Amino acid sequence: MFNENRKQRLIGILCALASGVLFGVSPTFVSIVNQRGVSSYTVCFLRFLISTLLFLAYITIRRIDVRLSVRHLSRLFLASLCNSLTTIALYSCYRYIGISAGTTIHFSYPILVVLFTALLFKEKPERKCLICTVLCIAGVAFFFEKQSGTADLNGIILALSSAFLYSFYLIVIERTGISKIDPVVMGFYIALFNMLIIGAYDLFISHQISLQISVSSWIFCALVSMMTSVFATLCLQIAIRHTSSILFSLLSLSEPISSVLCGFLILHEPFSIRKAIGCVIIIASLLYLIGSDHQGKNVNNNS
Repeated sequence: MFNENRKQRLIGILCALASGVLFGVSPTFVSIVNQRGVSSYTVCFLRFLISTLLFLAYITIRRIDVRLSVRHLSRLFLASLCNSLTTIALYSCYRYIGISAGTTIHFSYPILVVLFTALLFKEKPERKCLICTVLCIAGVAFFFEKQSGTADLNGIILALSSAFLYSFYLIVIERTGISKIDPVVMGFYIALFNMLIIGAYDLFISHQISLQISVSSWIFCALVSMMTSVFATLCLQIAIRHTSSILFSLLSLSEPISSVLCGFLILHEPFSIRKAIGCVIIIASLLYLIGSDHQGKNVNNNS
């Protein structure tokens, strides 16, 4: 039994790391598409449209039963609402502050998961979590450079909003029990709801979605869709099922690292010393939290 639990935990850890890498690499393709004149809303919509069609094709071929209760559907819609708003905010911030900065600020969500879990579910935050929170806030502060204008401030606000919304997305998945739904069925509904939410938002508010884009842009959007809404989302669901929203958010440390590397190596994004220091502080704070959690688990196992 112990070995089986350990195996399941290992699967969850590997899926969390894989999810982080996939989510971290995808912004590079989003930025490439944005540079071709495709709006962030179009990328968001196509990401979920393509993934919905892929899930639907798989479900049809495998004849998977997708019937769920009204309670489960309502919870999936709530999770999708948080996720769609997260995606819009995150993709939009890249236009102002770039991939590396936007993703690093967005990655303050592990701290928010810890804090919201403590606040909403009356779980007293540990001392290590408070220390990590202070360090993370200090790291984000380094992204405010003296020469930053309104555009940079808008990007930072959007990135922080995406972190706030994504933390609720993870908490909803774990705490409402929908992580126990078949990953393919859950992925299908989340992609479908996200597509409908973003489509409705554009129809009544933004009016920026356009399907008249180049073939190469369609290909990049398809890659983003498969990496994020299919493979990364499936890994996310499996990881939370075998670990927790807090541990998953911490193990997703691979996300900002892969994002920064791709932004620098592929897009040649400028990266100031201040922003580099901010990245280091945030990553160090999360590593401290992960290390403390690992030591605590070892102590409990030995006792």
